[in-house]
Amino acid sequence: MIARNYDLQEVVKVCQLCFDDGACNIEEMKEMRESNMIAFCQNLDIDNLKRWALMFMEDCSEICNVSHYTKMVDPALAEYNLRLRELRRPNPWLGKSLH
Repeated sequence: MIARNYDLQEVVKVCQLCFDDGACNIEEMKEMRESNMIAFCQNLDIDNLKRWALMFMEDCSEICNVSHYTKMVDPALAEYNLRLRELRRPNPWLGKSLH
């Protein structure tokens, strides 16, 4: 996506080319050469890409749901992180590199 500037048509084209002839120059795509991914990418279109992205985001949303992890949170660390965010919010320069 980043390499194609989020142009969905370009992403679809790259996916199809990488898996149709195997002459792929994108390392990340080479790592995806499993049989189920090959079939998926060869038949990819913009609608299928959007559907896959939505399913991915739904999975990530569930994994990133903080309520699943509250028992593992150190209260002192959570308090520190809150105070740090409260300090940074009115002082955005604190987030910039000092180099």
